[in-house]
Amino acid sequence: MVDVFLDLLIMLIVITGFVFVIVDSISWIIQFVIHRRWYRTAKSPPEQPEKKHPQNDVERHVRVVGEWMCYAAGMSYRVNFQVEDDPHIRAWIGFSDWTIRITKGFYNDCRSEDELAAVLAHEIGHLAIKIGKESDSGSRIDQEYKADQLAASYLSNAGYDPNALGKFLW
Repeated sequence: MVDVFLDLLIMLIVITGFVFVIVDSISWIIQFVIHRRWYRTAKSPPEQPEKKHPQNDVERHVRVVGEWMCYAAGMSYRVNFQVEDDPHIRAWIGFSDWTIRITKGFYNDCRSEDELAAVLAHEIGHLAIKIGKESDSGSRIDQEYKADQLAASYLSNAGYDPNALGKFLW
């Protein structure tokens, strides 16, 4: 009788352990997916930014953050990123070659990766407007406002602080 009781107790402990592992794994997966919002697009994610501000590899840093922002925006087009050796604070899009350009002056003015992501998200917002994902009507100010709205959404989707956009609003 004692042997049967011990066998049942051991089986219960083993089954409880398996259930715990399964529930814990499902919980972790759900938290991971919701945190990164990967459910918004079917594309595989690009390299994830490292959440640091490496001055030694500016081109790579801008490219990785930019690709991550394009992914968060659901952008299916190939967008290029380029850093111009210019001390001025500027960022713009070359619509002819789908290149978002940012100056080293702008890059150095960013105090965090969230701010860099905000600049790139704003420019990606202009691309979204241009390619017809969003309405292209309205004045220049309306388009800037719409690009800012889109950027805030993209930043949130990518796990960045949308408030970082506030530094660059005009």
